[in-house]
Amino acid sequence: MPAEQDETLPFTQEQYEALLDATYYYDNREKERNGDTTNSRRVRAYLKLLRWSGLRAGDAACLPKSKLRDDDSLFLYQAKPF
Repeated sequence: MPAEQDETLPFTQEQYEALLDATYYYDNREKERNGDTTNSRRVRAYLKLLRWSGLRAGDAACLPKSKLRDDDSLFLYQAKPF
């Protein structure tokens, strides 16, 4: 019998904003923490992709850049189950 698991809920607006704010302090190697480092920008983009695409974390992490469109859309498809 599989173990029961609670439903995963999305972050609240306050939690999401706190996560985005934290990205401005992500790269502690820089003296000025203005959020303009490569890693800070990447983490913000990843969080926004998760928030607005509905992708799972692993799928978002492996998403090729070619699937992102200039008009802020994604080209995705789902394979049919066997």
